[in-house]
Amino acid sequence: MHKKECKGAAVAAFQRDLADAVKGNAFAQYSVSARLKSGRGVEVNATEALVWLQRAAEAGCALAQHDLAFRYLYGTGTAVDATQALSWFR
Repeated sequence: MHKKECKGAAVAAFQRDLADAVKGNAFAQYSVSARLKSGRGVEVNATEALVWLQRAAEAGCALAQHDLAFRYLYGTGTAVDATQALSWFR
């Protein structure tokens, strides 16, 4: 695949994930968060990435819960909050 084709595929994948995330799919919410954080198929937006990560964690996605716990533990994109980190690790 050429670079332009890869970018187009990433944009299409983000749009599919976003459509599923809006419908409440927890793994899609996690995927949207990861794509927003990394810029795959969409412009980087750390604030919005954290919002989707929180939604995914609250919806029961174990990967999101794990990532959110570490974000609170180390203050990545949010304030350090050991209490919140511990609650998400559980």
